[in-house]
Amino acid sequence: MKIERNISIHYFGLKRRFADTLFVSRLYIVWVTLAFVTIGLSGILPLAKNIIEKKLLVDRLGEVNADLSENIRQSVALKNKEPIGEELANQLNLYLPSSVASEEYINELSQAAGESGFLLVNVTVSGFDSDAPGLKPVKINARLTGTGSLPVLVNKIESLKRITEIQEIRYGGNLRANVKGDANVYLYLEIYSL
Repeated sequence: MKIERNISIHYFGLKRRFADTLFVSRLYIVWVTLAFVTIGLSGILPLAKNIIEKKLLVDRLGEVNADLSENIRQSVALKNKEPIGEELANQLNLYLPSSVASEEYINELSQAAGESGFLLVNVTVSGFDSDAPGLKPVKINARLTGTGSLPVLVNKIESLKRITEIQEIRYGGNLRANVKGDANVYLYLEIYSL
């Protein structure tokens, strides 16, 4: 009994002594401040770094798209103004065909999706105006599903013969899938014809 009383006075007495002192209040303030600084450095700093990297990537993609548009315009001008050999015209026709030929492109897109682990589920083609002069963009919206790799898919699409501009990619999990890791990919593309 005496030992229990000594222990309770010793430990609980210390607790009572430091419970409401100015020292303990200051100690709690320091702990809270350190917690906020630690959370800020480990959470906000990487977030800010990630946002800055994505902003730089978007700026770079804008520059690449502007360069692509300029190169396409120059190719069209060269094809229309200069007499070029039939072999060069045929090669240019691979990248900028004179007809829409969206069926051929969809077959190539389906093959690229299959090679990267996705299945082409739905495709819509719109935005083609055959009466417009010069370069004619054709919008293609595609939905893919599968367990493939998104970077491999983008590389396969970019390596297609026909000039393709990826407008937007949306990637999300497939909640109704039976396969773990199965995802839906929504692609918004533009191809061009003369």
